[in-house]
Amino acid sequence: MAKASPSLWAELRRRHVIRAAIGHVVLFWLLLQVAEVVLPYVGIIDDPIRWTVIAGIALFPVTITIAWFFEHPFHSYTNKRISIDVMVIVVIAVVATTWVLRNLPEGTLSRTSIVVLPFEILKQDSREITIQRALSFEIIGLLMKSRSIDVIGYESATSPVLAGLPIAEIISRLNVDHVLTGTVRLIGEQMQIRARLEDAFGNVLWREDLDEDLDYLFKAEEELAAGVADTLGVGDNMVSIETLSARRCEMPSDVDTLETYYTARHYLELRGDNHLDKPGESILLFETVLEDYPDFAEALSGLAWAYWVQPTYDRTTKRKVTMPIAKALAEQAYALCDNLGEAMILLPNEFDHENEWIGATQEFQAALAMQPDKSEMVNKYTRLLREVGHLQAAKKLARVAYEANPLSVRTIKIYAVVLQYMGDANDLNEADRLWELSTELGGRTQNFARWQKRQNLCGTDVDCLVELGALDEYLFPVLDELKLAFRHPESAAQADESLAAARRAFEQLPWINWFNVSACWEDHLTPLFFDVWELWETVGYEELEQHWYWPNVWLPTCGNVWNSDEFKVWANERGLVEYWRAKGWPDYCEPDGDTFSCEQPDISAWEATTE
Repeated sequence: MAKASPSLWAELRRRHVIRAAIGHVVLFWLLLQVAEVVLPYVGIIDDPIRWTVIAGIALFPVTITIAWFFEHPFHSYTNKRISIDVMVIVVIAVVATTWVLRNLPEGTLSRTSIVVLPFEILKQDSREITIQRALSFEIIGLLMKSRSIDVIGYESATSPVLAGLPIAEIISRLNVDHVLTGTVRLIGEQMQIRARLEDAFGNVLWREDLDEDLDYLFKAEEELAAGVADTLGVGDNMVSIETLSARRCEMPSDVDTLETYYTARHYLELRGDNHLDKPGESILLFETVLEDYPDFAEALSGLAWAYWVQPTYDRTTKRKVTMPIAKALAEQAYALCDNLGEAMILLPNEFDHENEWIGATQEFQAALAMQPDKSEMVNKYTRLLREVGHLQAAKKLARVAYEANPLSVRTIKIYAVVLQYMGDANDLNEADRLWELSTELGGRTQNFARWQKRQNLCGTDVDCLVELGALDEYLFPVLDELKLAFRHPESAAQADESLAAARRAFEQLPWINWFNVSACWEDHLTPLFFDVWELWETVGYEELEQHWYWPNVWLPTCGNVWNSDEFKVWANERGLVEYWRAKGWPDYCEPDGDTFSCEQPDISAWEATTE
């Protein structure tokens, strides 16, 4: 009589598949507990529980398959069978761990990043807009100050370029891991705030629903920021939102006043060559706020900053008039609240130094530690680094600022300028791309990298410069002098004649900063750099003070200027040598006894760049 075939259930039991399945479930349940508690503390922060669950489900068939084909020849519960079961579980654990680590999303093992999008509003009335701006401005500031998360700056997060785009496209455009979004509804004096935190895969990691009175607005900002930080924040140097909240300056709760204040802040963030009138408008709004709340420190600080930057955008204002006003306002603000970095750098303080370069460096570093959300301070510190020849440090800082504010015309321009003068073809091409991006975003400044490429093609051939559009039209009245100035002299007498022609051109157009760059083109024109500096220092042309970007002395072609005896005297008299000895030498220079020497970099690749 033929032997009956065993049932499937009996065969599963005989091959110990049931036991393996139970062991698999138990193992991954334990791993789930470990993932939830341990992984966030070792830097794996992108939803580790989700990945553990995915691994457990995906590897379950592997467990069943191994158990089915790994049939043991004995039919009794022996030590060998127990050993085999343990071995199978260990193999599964190793495979699971390897699979999870190899399939983690990019960036999971490092700091994470987020954009705080403007919360959607229903009625578009002024009070809902005020709540929307307040949430964006303050949550971004709190998260940046927590130092645990890389946060997109206010100007980029609120850019109209992002309006209407799907969340996935916004995340891709800004190159971030997460997005905080939500809605704001105002019914009478009651706020309805719905917030949610999503990752790049569309998963909702955290949500919060708040139904509170208007006077709960500041607490709402802190509560939402704390929720995000608790979900995503990592790092030994993380500052808790609770600690930061305790340090916040006192602010009025009057909604009408806040509407005016956040509008002023909004305008101040928007300023640029496509918003030249915004600093002036923000001044009027800040002053309106201070009429009713004269001790509103944040408004005083914002007003001080607006007066400080106004001459850059409004040619009718003079820095010698606005600076004393800015300093007086900053002093009032800082006395009321000493956490205001933007006010602190305008004042005499503990970071000052008799060497203005050293003092400015220390002040910017301290101010950015207080308020890393103020992008303009990063931009100004970047310029300072360029001025002292620390070009690689300037490049690194400018890139950090750009990554944090990739849709800010001001930040894009700063980064483009730094790259443009680095002496590398790739940097110059990237600068070209950034100038075009700034134009797409509404910037009105010409593409100086494109101009630089054309200049590299022409050298000092004035006719070529004119033909390729590398010479601005305002220089056309002095073309004859320029052609004579840029000829290649064959004798000392011709060199003197060419320099005299350049000086005549400069005397006709003394407000043009183009001439200090010209000093780097030919050795015989070296004195032009010091002519421009002397005019700015002695005559004090307002145009030169605003526009003359003397950091251009670190153009890679300026070796003739750096190695002149006059430059060594000039740098020493202005405290640069003392600064370099204290803070580090320029990228191209090093100490040489009591003085210093500089080596011009290889600029062949830079000069060979073509359009």
